[in-house]
Amino acid sequence: MQLYATGRLAKRPSPTITKPAKFTPTFAYANQQKLRNILNPAPTITEPAAHVIPQQSSPGAAIQRFTGNSSEYHEDYRPTRLITKADLLTFGGNQSWLHSLPLFTGKLSRNKGKKAKGGKARVEPSVSITKAGMEEPTLDHLVVTQQAQDEFEQQIDTNRAGFQVPTASGEFLLYRSKGGYAFRSASNKAYETGGKRPNEEFTTWLESRTIDDVLDKPTAEDKKVWKKFRKVAAGEGGTAAVNAWDKQTLTLGAGFTGKRLIRVLNAMPGEYHRQLFNVGIAVTGDSLLVYDTGIHAITRGKNAFRVAAVTSEILAAFIHLAQSTQTATQDGESKELRLWMLMAQFEEFKKRTEKCPKIHTWGKQEQSAAEKLMHWLGAVSCKSLEKTEGDPQKMADVGARVIRKHWKSAGFASEQAGLDRLKNLFSKRGFTVTVKASAAGTSE
Repeated sequence: MQLYATGRLAKRPSPTITKPAKFTPTFAYANQQKLRNILNPAPTITEPAAHVIPQQSSPGAAIQRFTGNSSEYHEDYRPTRLITKADLLTFGGNQSWLHSLPLFTGKLSRNKGKKAKGGKARVEPSVSITKAGMEEPTLDHLVVTQQAQDEFEQQIDTNRAGFQVPTASGEFLLYRSKGGYAFRSASNKAYETGGKRPNEEFTTWLESRTIDDVLDKPTAEDKKVWKKFRKVAAGEGGTAAVNAWDKQTLTLGAGFTGKRLIRVLNAMPGEYHRQLFNVGIAVTGDSLLVYDTGIHAITRGKNAFRVAAVTSEILAAFIHLAQSTQTATQDGESKELRLWMLMAQFEEFKKRTEKCPKIHTWGKQEQSAAEKLMHWLGAVSCKSLEKTEGDPQKMADVGARVIRKHWKSAGFASEQAGLDRLKNLFSKRGFTVTVKASAAGTSE
């Protein structure tokens, strides 16, 4: 899918135009402001020193001009060489797209695809720019030519298309759901009708895994957590599941999104990140970065999640790698990428469980209700639930307060719809609770 944006940045000049394409923001370096430039390729440049023609611009400042273009640099910051597409695709080095291409600093809004009026055609999900801004690369001795950036974008699109597995035998890699995309890879029966069948080979593999595949010496508590994790994973659709249609923007695996998803990705081995890197995706610290070929820049944080959520090829890459049988080595251990993903998700799930020791002393149904609330409503904290001491009505009160405040961001059509689901959560576990809507909510 070719990602497009309304109100996007001005189009770049045609390759036939020789004038360099410039970004105008300034960058502070050594207490000076200087313009950064992204150059069109200059065939006559082979080694900068061989083509330098000194020119005096002001007392004490020598400007270096390169034959073949009109860009100027202060002598202390002149580029030492041009960057090629191959350099941009390098994983791990400092000569990569992650450090050499523009970073979009504006705001992107996700537009959900909808069914077109008067026909069956669907409008694909997209992003639009509501505030534009661009931060330039910070490597002062590296210059990315326009041609190299164009070739890089073409390679990224090609690499992404390689992860778009064609449908066969009624199996769908990704299917449209409520204006976005979804994929369920394991044992969620609700998604096995209407031609939306899961990946049966992966489902069989996943259901055959045990705690011993994840931990070398599991404790009795680990085994209890494993049972809960398997149940949650199955309900979410497996460790390769994708949900990219609701207010959470993008959820992968057993319900992981935001910072929890970043921690899962950070736990994956280098081979996993190398393959993500080749499709323009990187995880740095606590942030996700995605190169958007629609606006020709790197997007970060929430913007990156929005771009990934509307780009089916990026979602396909996450799914494919989570199911991959390719082996990867980390700390001397060789395991399939799909087993690494299972381990990473279990460890993150375990961390959340370990933070709530009191909850695990309650009855089975009370404990189940508390865990479901924390998973379903991210704003419900472990601390607030522990204070209820397992009382169903008090837990429902905690959930109701969150819904009354955050029902829109939680993806509900109305406050009452969220409260109804809350009551149903407790009803399924044998509890009858009362929840009240806010004054504003009663008129919804």
